Amino acid sequence: SQSVLKSPPEMTVTCGDVSISVFSGDFTMTAPGKGCWRKDTVITCASNPSDIFFVDPELSDIYEVSGHTLSLSFPVKPDEIMVSRTPYLVLDGEYEDVAISENLTFPFEDGTWWYMITASWDKTNWSGEASYQIILSK
Repeated sequence: SQSVLKSPPEMTVTCGDVSISVFSGDFTMTAPGKGCWRKDTVITCASNPSDIFFVDPELSDIYEVSGHTLSLSFPVKPDEIMVSRTPYLVLDGEYEDVAISENLTFPFEDGTWWYMITASWDKTNWSGEASYQIILSK
């Protein structure tokens, strides 16, 4: 039997010899509640890193990495995952989708990129969706 998650799992981003723990910003988790037809739902909205950037760009965490492949890992593998990115400091930049392999890896290009990762889980006794953001540079 699977454990019911009531908060999103931590995501780890690995590139070369650097591993970074990333915690979710916005998330929704739903699990069976007490009584017939009841479900317990948790919804949390966190500040977006871009909010911090507009207050003071020096407060934005930028992680230096080496290597050419980014790898994502979770304690519970998502059933679905979407990755997009935009160049850092391009304030009106649009996010572009990034193709990710089934083993949760994708190429990392030189530059400084703002990544948005959305993961979702649809398990027998719980479901949820979480968004993660991280700024990486090489």
